[in-house]
Amino acid sequence: MATFRFVARDGKGAVRKGYAQAETVSSLVRGLREQGLLVTSASPVEPERGSFASRLKSITIIKPKVKHKDLILFTRQFAMMLEAGIDIVTSLSILEEQTDHVTLKEVIGRIREEVEKGKSLADAMREHPRVFDRFYISMVEAAQTSGSYEKALLDIAADLERKEKIKNRVKTAIMPSLMTLGFAVLLCFGLIKFVVPQFVDLYAGISELPKPTQLLLALSGMMQGIWGLAIFAGMAVLAFGFKKLISTETGRRVWDELKFKMPLFGPLIRKIAIAHFARTLGLLLKNAVDYLLSLEIVAAASKNVILAEVLNRAKDEVNRGMPLSKPLAESGIFPPMVIQMISSGEEAAKLPEMLEKISEIYEEEIDRAIERLSGLLTPILTLIVGVIVGGLLLGLYMPIFHLGEVLLKQP
Repeated sequence: MATFRFVARDGKGAVRKGYAQAETVSSLVRGLREQGLLVTSASPVEPERGSFASRLKSITIIKPKVKHKDLILFTRQFAMMLEAGIDIVTSLSILEEQTDHVTLKEVIGRIREEVEKGKSLADAMREHPRVFDRFYISMVEAAQTSGSYEKALLDIAADLERKEKIKNRVKTAIMPSLMTLGFAVLLCFGLIKFVVPQFVDLYAGISELPKPTQLLLALSGMMQGIWGLAIFAGMAVLAFGFKKLISTETGRRVWDELKFKMPLFGPLIRKIAIAHFARTLGLLLKNAVDYLLSLEIVAAASKNVILAEVLNRAKDEVNRGMPLSKPLAESGIFPPMVIQMISSGEEAAKLPEMLEKISEIYEEEIDRAIERLSGLLTPILTLIVGVIVGGLLLGLYMPIFHLGEVLLKQP
Protein backbone atom coordinates (compact mmCIF):
# COMPACT_ATOMS: atom_id res chain seq x y z
CA MET A 1 0.00 0.00 0.00
CA ALA A 2 1.07 3.58 -0.70
CA THR A 3 0.70 6.59 1.57
CA PHE A 4 -1.19 9.62 0.20
CA ARG A 5 -1.48 13.19 1.36
CA PHE A 6 -5.05 14.41 0.84
CA VAL A 7 -7.19 17.53 1.13
CA ALA A 8 -10.96 17.00 1.45
CA ARG A 9 -14.17 18.69 2.54
CA ASP A 10 -16.72 17.20 4.92
CA GLY A 11 -20.50 17.49 4.74
CA LYS A 12 -20.40 20.96 6.33
CA GLY A 13 -17.83 22.27 3.85
CA ALA A 14 -14.95 22.29 6.35
CA VAL A 15 -11.48 21.52 4.98
CA ARG A 16 -9.92 18.31 6.25
CA LYS A 17 -6.24 17.48 5.61
CA GLY A 18 -4.36 14.34 6.41
CA TYR A 19 -2.60 11.16 5.32
CA ALA A 20 -4.12 7.83 4.39
CA GLN A 21 -2.98 4.53 2.96
CA ALA A 22 -4.56 3.01 -0.13
CA GLU A 23 -3.69 0.87 -3.12
CA THR A 24 -4.45 3.64 -5.64
CA VAL A 25 -5.71 7.22 -5.68
CA SER A 26 -9.10 6.06 -6.96
CA SER A 27 -9.47 3.59 -4.05
CA LEU A 28 -8.46 6.42 -1.66
CA VAL A 29 -11.18 8.67 -3.12
CA ARG A 30 -13.78 5.89 -2.77
CA GLY A 31 -12.75 5.12 0.81
CA LEU A 32 -12.90 8.74 1.95
CA ARG A 33 -16.19 9.27 0.14
CA GLU A 34 -17.66 6.43 2.23
CA GLN A 35 -16.57 8.40 5.30
CA GLY A 36 -18.46 11.47 4.04
CA LEU A 37 -15.38 13.29 2.72
CA LEU A 38 -15.10 14.77 -0.78
CA VAL A 39 -11.46 14.69 -1.91
CA THR A 40 -10.26 17.88 -3.61
CA SER A 41 -6.61 16.85 -4.02
CA ALA A 42 -4.50 13.78 -3.36
CA SER A 43 -0.86 13.05 -4.01
CA PRO A 44 1.42 10.12 -3.11
CA VAL A 45 4.03 10.68 -0.40
CA GLU A 46 7.43 9.75 -1.75
CA PRO A 47 9.59 7.63 0.57
CA GLU A 48 12.65 9.42 1.94
CA ARG A 49 15.11 6.81 0.77
CA GLY A 50 14.95 3.74 -1.37
CA SER A 51 17.28 0.94 -2.26
CA PHE A 52 20.04 1.59 -4.75
CA ALA A 53 18.31 -0.70 -7.26
CA SER A 54 14.99 1.19 -7.03
CA ARG A 55 16.72 4.55 -7.35
CA LEU A 56 18.73 3.29 -10.32
CA LYS A 57 15.53 2.03 -11.95
CA SER A 58 13.92 5.46 -11.61
CA ILE A 59 16.70 7.14 -13.61
CA THR A 60 15.77 7.71 -17.24
CA ILE A 61 18.63 8.71 -19.55
CA ILE A 62 16.59 9.35 -22.71
CA LYS A 63 12.98 10.42 -22.24
CA PRO A 64 10.66 9.13 -24.98
CA LYS A 65 8.60 11.61 -26.95
CA VAL A 66 4.89 11.87 -26.13
CA LYS A 67 3.10 10.59 -29.23
CA HIS A 68 -0.37 11.55 -30.44
CA LYS A 69 -1.88 8.24 -29.30
CA ASP A 70 -0.58 8.84 -25.74
CA LEU A 71 -1.95 12.39 -25.73
CA ILE A 72 -5.31 11.21 -27.10
CA LEU A 73 -5.64 8.62 -24.33
CA PHE A 74 -4.70 11.17 -21.64
CA THR A 75 -7.13 13.77 -23.02
CA ARG A 76 -10.07 11.38 -23.24
CA GLN A 77 -9.50 9.96 -19.76
CA PHE A 78 -9.11 13.47 -18.33
CA ALA A 79 -12.40 14.55 -19.93
CA MET A 80 -14.23 11.46 -18.62
CA MET A 81 -13.03 12.06 -15.04
CA LEU A 82 -14.05 15.72 -15.10
CA GLU A 83 -17.41 14.73 -16.58
CA ALA A 84 -17.85 12.28 -13.67
CA GLY A 85 -17.46 15.17 -11.22
CA ILE A 86 -13.88 14.50 -10.09
CA ASP A 87 -11.91 17.72 -9.56
CA ILE A 88 -8.91 18.68 -11.72
CA VAL A 89 -6.17 17.94 -9.17
CA THR A 90 -7.54 14.53 -8.21
CA SER A 91 -8.05 13.65 -11.89
CA LEU A 92 -4.45 14.57 -12.63
CA SER A 93 -3.26 12.50 -9.64
CA ILE A 94 -5.14 9.45 -10.90
CA LEU A 95 -3.84 9.93 -14.44
CA GLU A 96 -0.29 10.38 -13.17
CA GLU A 97 -0.54 7.10 -11.30
CA GLN A 98 -2.11 5.18 -14.17
CA THR A 99 0.14 6.47 -16.97
CA ASP A 100 2.99 4.16 -17.99
CA HIS A 101 4.64 6.65 -20.38
CA VAL A 102 7.67 8.05 -18.50
CA THR A 103 7.65 11.52 -20.05
CA LEU A 104 3.88 12.02 -19.91
CA LYS A 105 3.81 10.80 -16.31
CA GLU A 106 6.38 13.44 -15.34
CA VAL A 107 4.52 16.18 -17.26
CA ILE A 108 1.20 15.31 -15.61
CA GLY A 109 2.88 15.40 -12.19
CA ARG A 110 4.33 18.84 -12.82
CA ILE A 111 1.00 20.18 -14.10
CA ARG A 112 -0.72 18.83 -10.98
CA GLU A 113 1.85 20.54 -8.74
CA GLU A 114 1.40 23.88 -10.54
CA VAL A 115 -2.41 23.66 -10.34
CA GLU A 116 -2.16 22.88 -6.61
CA LYS A 117 -0.10 26.06 -6.21
CA GLY A 118 -2.89 28.10 -7.79
CA LYS A 119 -1.97 28.22 -11.49
CA SER A 120 -4.69 27.73 -14.08
CA LEU A 121 -4.71 24.47 -16.03
CA ALA A 122 -3.87 26.28 -19.30
CA ASP A 123 -0.93 28.13 -17.75
CA ALA A 124 0.40 24.89 -16.24
CA MET A 125 0.16 23.15 -19.64
CA ARG A 126 1.87 26.11 -21.32
CA GLU A 127 5.07 25.16 -19.49
CA HIS A 128 5.26 22.00 -21.64
CA PRO A 129 5.11 23.14 -25.31
CA ARG A 130 6.59 19.86 -26.58
CA VAL A 131 3.50 18.02 -25.34
CA PHE A 132 0.73 20.63 -25.58
CA ASP A 133 0.71 22.89 -28.65
CA ARG A 134 -0.92 26.32 -28.90
CA PHE A 135 -4.16 24.85 -30.23
CA TYR A 136 -4.49 22.55 -27.21
CA ILE A 137 -3.70 25.30 -24.71
CA SER A 138 -6.01 27.85 -26.37
CA MET A 139 -8.90 25.37 -26.26
CA VAL A 140 -8.29 24.72 -22.55
CA GLU A 141 -7.92 28.45 -21.90
CA ALA A 142 -11.24 29.18 -23.62
CA ALA A 143 -12.88 26.42 -21.56
CA GLN A 144 -11.77 28.13 -18.35
CA THR A 145 -14.21 30.99 -18.92
CA SER A 146 -17.17 28.63 -19.39
CA GLY A 147 -15.95 26.07 -16.85
CA SER A 148 -16.73 23.22 -19.29
CA TYR A 149 -13.33 21.59 -19.60
CA GLU A 150 -14.70 18.17 -20.55
CA LYS A 151 -16.35 19.40 -23.79
CA ALA A 152 -13.18 21.18 -24.93
CA LEU A 153 -11.04 18.15 -24.06
CA LEU A 154 -13.33 15.80 -25.99
CA ASP A 155 -13.15 18.14 -29.01
CA ILE A 156 -9.34 18.15 -28.76
CA ALA A 157 -9.22 14.36 -28.52
CA ALA A 158 -11.53 13.98 -31.54
CA ASP A 159 -9.35 16.38 -33.56
CA LEU A 160 -6.16 14.51 -32.64
CA GLU A 161 -7.80 11.19 -33.53
CA ARG A 162 -8.82 12.46 -36.97
CA LYS A 163 -5.30 13.72 -37.69
CA GLU A 164 -3.79 10.44 -36.48
CA LYS A 165 -6.23 8.46 -38.62
CA ILE A 166 -5.31 10.42 -41.77
CA LYS A 167 -1.58 10.03 -41.05
CA ASN A 168 -1.93 6.27 -40.51
CA ARG A 169 -4.00 5.86 -43.68
CA VAL A 170 -1.36 7.67 -45.75
CA LYS A 171 1.37 5.51 -44.22
CA THR A 172 -0.62 2.35 -44.91
CA ALA A 173 -1.14 3.38 -48.55
CA ILE A 174 2.50 4.33 -49.18
CA MET A 175 4.29 1.62 -47.18
CA PRO A 176 3.81 -1.28 -49.68
CA SER A 177 5.13 0.93 -52.49
CA LEU A 178 8.14 1.98 -50.42
CA MET A 179 8.84 -1.67 -49.60
CA THR A 180 8.68 -2.52 -53.31
CA LEU A 181 11.07 0.32 -54.10
CA GLY A 182 13.44 -0.73 -51.30
CA PHE A 183 13.40 -4.32 -52.55
CA ALA A 184 14.25 -3.10 -56.07
CA VAL A 185 17.21 -1.05 -54.79
CA LEU A 186 18.56 -4.03 -52.79
CA LEU A 187 18.06 -6.35 -55.76
CA CYS A 188 19.92 -4.00 -58.12
CA PHE A 189 22.72 -3.60 -55.59
CA GLY A 190 22.97 -7.38 -55.20
CA LEU A 191 23.10 -7.94 -58.95
CA ILE A 192 25.77 -5.29 -59.53
CA LYS A 193 27.85 -6.19 -56.46
CA PHE A 194 27.74 -10.00 -56.52
CA VAL A 195 26.31 -11.34 -59.80
CA VAL A 196 27.95 -9.11 -62.46
CA PRO A 197 31.55 -9.91 -61.32
CA GLN A 198 30.88 -13.60 -62.18
CA PHE A 199 30.60 -12.60 -65.85
CA VAL A 200 33.90 -10.66 -66.03
CA ASP A 201 36.02 -13.77 -66.80
CA LEU A 202 33.34 -15.09 -69.17
CA TYR A 203 33.50 -11.94 -71.28
CA ALA A 204 37.30 -11.50 -71.04
CA GLY A 205 37.93 -12.98 -74.49
CA ILE A 206 35.33 -10.88 -76.30
CA SER A 207 37.00 -7.96 -78.09
CA GLU A 208 34.04 -5.61 -78.22
CA LEU A 209 31.15 -5.76 -75.77
CA PRO A 210 27.84 -3.91 -76.21
CA LYS A 211 27.79 -0.46 -74.62
CA PRO A 212 25.20 -1.37 -71.91
CA THR A 213 27.35 -4.36 -70.86
CA GLN A 214 30.50 -2.22 -70.73
CA LEU A 215 28.72 0.32 -68.53
CA LEU A 216 27.39 -2.43 -66.25
CA LEU A 217 30.82 -4.06 -65.85
CA ALA A 218 32.46 -0.67 -65.15
CA LEU A 219 29.83 0.14 -62.52
CA SER A 220 30.32 -3.26 -60.90
CA GLY A 221 34.09 -2.73 -60.85
CA MET A 222 33.60 0.61 -59.08
CA MET A 223 31.34 -1.03 -56.51
CA GLN A 224 33.99 -3.61 -55.59
CA GLY A 225 36.66 -1.17 -54.42
CA ILE A 226 36.93 2.13 -52.62
CA TRP A 227 34.58 3.70 -55.16
CA GLY A 228 31.73 1.65 -53.75
CA LEU A 229 32.18 3.26 -50.35
CA ALA A 230 32.55 6.64 -52.05
CA ILE A 231 29.20 6.19 -53.84
CA PHE A 232 27.40 5.33 -50.60
CA ALA A 233 29.13 8.20 -48.80
CA GLY A 234 28.06 10.55 -51.60
CA MET A 235 24.44 9.37 -51.30
CA ALA A 236 24.56 9.92 -47.52
CA VAL A 237 25.99 13.43 -48.02
CA LEU A 238 23.26 14.25 -50.55
CA ALA A 239 20.54 13.05 -48.15
CA PHE A 240 22.05 15.04 -45.27
CA GLY A 241 22.44 18.12 -47.51
CA PHE A 242 18.81 17.88 -48.64
CA LYS A 243 17.63 17.64 -45.02
CA LYS A 244 19.72 20.69 -44.06
CA LEU A 245 18.51 22.60 -47.11
CA ILE A 246 14.79 22.14 -46.33
CA SER A 247 15.47 23.14 -42.72
CA THR A 248 16.41 26.65 -43.92
CA GLU A 249 13.67 29.24 -44.45
CA THR A 250 14.20 29.52 -48.22
CA GLY A 251 14.71 25.79 -48.72
CA ARG A 252 11.58 24.86 -46.78
CA ARG A 253 9.51 27.43 -48.66
CA VAL A 254 10.62 26.03 -52.05
CA TRP A 255 10.07 22.44 -50.87
CA ASP A 256 6.59 23.18 -49.47
CA GLU A 257 5.64 24.91 -52.71
CA LEU A 258 6.86 21.91 -54.71
CA LYS A 259 4.85 19.53 -52.51
CA PHE A 260 1.60 21.16 -53.64
CA LYS A 261 2.65 20.67 -57.29
CA MET A 262 3.95 17.09 -57.05
CA PRO A 263 2.22 14.64 -59.40
CA LEU A 264 0.06 12.06 -57.59
CA PHE A 265 0.94 13.39 -54.10
CA GLY A 266 0.27 17.12 -54.60
CA PRO A 267 -3.56 16.99 -54.65
CA LEU A 268 -3.60 14.74 -51.55
CA ILE A 269 -1.23 17.04 -49.64
CA ARG A 270 -3.42 20.03 -50.52
CA LYS A 271 -6.60 18.25 -49.36
CA ILE A 272 -4.98 17.27 -46.03
CA ALA A 273 -3.82 20.86 -45.46
CA ILE A 274 -7.29 22.28 -46.17
CA ALA A 275 -9.00 19.70 -43.92
CA HIS A 276 -6.62 20.47 -41.04
CA PHE A 277 -7.13 24.22 -41.51
CA ALA A 278 -10.93 23.96 -41.53
CA ARG A 279 -11.13 21.53 -38.59
CA THR A 280 -8.71 23.46 -36.35
CA LEU A 281 -10.13 26.94 -37.07
CA GLY A 282 -13.69 25.66 -36.71
CA LEU A 283 -12.99 24.11 -33.29
CA LEU A 284 -11.23 27.23 -32.01
CA LEU A 285 -14.07 29.53 -33.10
CA LYS A 286 -16.72 27.12 -31.76
CA ASN A 287 -15.01 27.25 -28.36
CA ALA A 288 -15.06 31.08 -28.37
CA VAL A 289 -11.34 31.64 -29.02
CA ASP A 290 -10.64 35.13 -30.43
CA TYR A 291 -10.92 35.23 -34.25
CA LEU A 292 -7.51 36.80 -34.93
CA LEU A 293 -5.82 34.61 -32.32
CA SER A 294 -7.44 31.54 -33.90
CA LEU A 295 -6.02 32.44 -37.33
CA GLU A 296 -2.60 32.99 -35.73
CA ILE A 297 -2.75 29.58 -34.01
CA VAL A 298 -3.84 27.80 -37.20
CA ALA A 299 -1.02 29.46 -39.15
CA ALA A 300 1.54 28.43 -36.52
CA ALA A 301 0.17 24.87 -36.48
CA SER A 302 0.38 24.54 -40.28
CA LYS A 303 3.19 22.27 -41.45
CA ASN A 304 3.32 24.03 -44.81
CA VAL A 305 5.09 27.42 -44.96
CA ILE A 306 3.09 28.56 -48.01
CA LEU A 307 -0.23 27.95 -46.25
CA ALA A 308 1.08 29.60 -43.06
CA GLU A 309 2.01 32.73 -45.04
CA VAL A 310 -1.48 32.81 -46.60
CA LEU A 311 -3.14 32.54 -43.18
CA ASN A 312 -0.95 35.25 -41.67
CA ARG A 313 -1.85 37.58 -44.54
CA ALA A 314 -5.51 36.63 -44.07
CA LYS A 315 -5.26 37.53 -40.38
CA ASP A 316 -3.96 41.00 -41.29
CA GLU A 317 -6.78 41.44 -43.84
CA VAL A 318 -9.43 40.33 -41.34
CA ASN A 319 -7.96 42.75 -38.80
CA ARG A 320 -8.54 45.53 -41.37
CA GLY A 321 -12.17 44.51 -41.72
CA MET A 322 -11.99 42.27 -44.82
CA PRO A 323 -13.86 38.94 -44.92
CA LEU A 324 -11.68 35.81 -44.56
CA SER A 325 -12.84 34.43 -47.91
CA LYS A 326 -11.20 37.28 -49.91
CA PRO A 327 -7.48 36.68 -49.04
CA LEU A 328 -8.02 32.91 -49.18
CA ALA A 329 -9.44 33.24 -52.71
CA GLU A 330 -6.45 35.36 -53.80
CA SER A 331 -3.97 32.73 -52.53
CA GLY A 332 -4.84 30.16 -55.22
CA ILE A 333 -4.55 27.31 -52.68
CA PHE A 334 -8.21 27.02 -51.74
CA PRO A 335 -10.67 25.78 -54.40
CA PRO A 336 -13.78 27.81 -55.29
CA MET A 337 -16.12 25.48 -53.35
CA VAL A 338 -14.23 26.11 -50.08
CA ILE A 339 -14.16 29.87 -50.69
CA GLN A 340 -17.90 29.91 -51.40
CA MET A 341 -18.71 27.90 -48.25
CA ILE A 342 -16.54 30.17 -46.07
CA SER A 343 -18.15 33.27 -47.62
CA SER A 344 -21.63 31.84 -46.96
CA GLY A 345 -20.65 31.03 -43.38
CA GLU A 346 -19.42 34.56 -42.80
CA GLU A 347 -22.59 36.12 -44.24
CA ALA A 348 -24.84 33.86 -42.15
CA ALA A 349 -22.70 34.24 -39.00
CA LYS A 350 -22.19 30.45 -39.01
CA LEU A 351 -18.51 30.21 -39.90
CA PRO A 352 -17.59 27.52 -37.29
CA GLU A 353 -20.39 25.23 -38.54
CA MET A 354 -19.40 25.81 -42.17
CA LEU A 355 -15.73 25.10 -41.44
CA GLU A 356 -16.71 21.84 -39.73
CA LYS A 357 -18.71 20.87 -42.82
CA ILE A 358 -15.72 21.68 -45.07
CA SER A 359 -13.46 19.46 -42.95
CA GLU A 360 -15.97 16.58 -43.15
CA ILE A 361 -16.19 16.90 -46.94
CA TYR A 362 -12.42 16.99 -47.32
CA GLU A 363 -11.83 14.09 -44.95
CA GLU A 364 -14.06 12.00 -47.21
CA GLU A 365 -12.12 13.32 -50.22
CA ILE A 366 -8.86 12.34 -48.50
CA ASP A 367 -10.10 8.77 -47.99
CA ARG A 368 -10.96 8.47 -51.68
CA ALA A 369 -7.68 10.11 -52.75
CA ILE A 370 -5.67 7.68 -50.60
CA GLU A 371 -7.48 4.71 -52.16
CA ARG A 372 -6.76 6.05 -55.65
CA LEU A 373 -3.12 6.73 -54.77
CA SER A 374 -2.68 3.24 -53.37
CA GLY A 375 -4.20 1.74 -56.50
CA LEU A 376 -1.90 3.77 -58.77
CA LEU A 377 1.41 3.49 -56.91
CA THR A 378 1.65 -0.31 -56.80
CA PRO A 379 1.42 -0.94 -60.58
CA ILE A 380 3.57 2.10 -61.41
CA LEU A 381 6.38 1.05 -59.08
CA THR A 382 6.08 -2.58 -60.19
CA LEU A 383 6.53 -1.44 -63.79
CA ILE A 384 9.53 0.76 -62.85
CA VAL A 385 11.13 -2.11 -60.91
CA GLY A 386 10.54 -4.48 -63.84
CA VAL A 387 12.14 -2.05 -66.31
CA ILE A 388 15.21 -1.46 -64.07
CA VAL A 389 15.83 -5.11 -63.20
CA GLY A 390 14.99 -6.24 -66.74
CA GLY A 391 17.39 -3.63 -68.13
CA LEU A 392 20.18 -4.85 -65.85
CA LEU A 393 19.65 -8.48 -66.85
CA LEU A 394 19.39 -7.56 -70.54
CA GLY A 395 22.66 -5.59 -70.36
CA LEU A 396 24.30 -8.53 -68.59
CA TYR A 397 23.22 -11.17 -71.13
CA MET A 398 23.47 -9.13 -74.34
CA PRO A 399 26.92 -10.55 -75.28
CA ILE A 400 25.55 -14.08 -74.90
CA PHE A 401 22.60 -13.26 -77.15
CA HIS A 402 24.99 -11.64 -79.64
CA LEU A 403 27.27 -14.71 -79.54
CA GLY A 404 24.26 -16.97 -80.23
CA GLU A 405 23.34 -14.89 -83.29
CA VAL A 406 26.91 -15.16 -84.63
CA LEU A 407 26.90 -18.97 -84.20
CA LEU A 408 23.58 -19.26 -85.99
CA LYS A 409 24.90 -17.27 -88.97
CA GLN A 410 27.92 -19.57 -89.38
CA PRO A 411 27.52 -22.38 -92.03
